Amino acid sequence: MKPRVKLAESTFPGGIMSLTEHDGSYSISLDGKELMYSRANASELLLGSLGVARLRNE
Repeated sequence: MKPRVKLAESTFPGGIMSLTEHDGSYSISLDGKELMYSRANASELLLGSLGVARLRNE
C-alpha cells in the first residue's frame, strides 16, 4: 500500500488547506474534506461553467 504524501499545507481563517499526492494522483482538501481530486474533473467543469455563465451576464 502506497502512503499519502503531504506536499503543502496552508492555514488561514477558513481552515487548513492541504495538497497531497497518492500513487500519481493529487488531492486538495480543506480541514480533511476533499475538495478536488486530479482523477475526477466534475468540480473543475462546474467551476468553469459558473465562471463562463457569469462572464456572459456581464
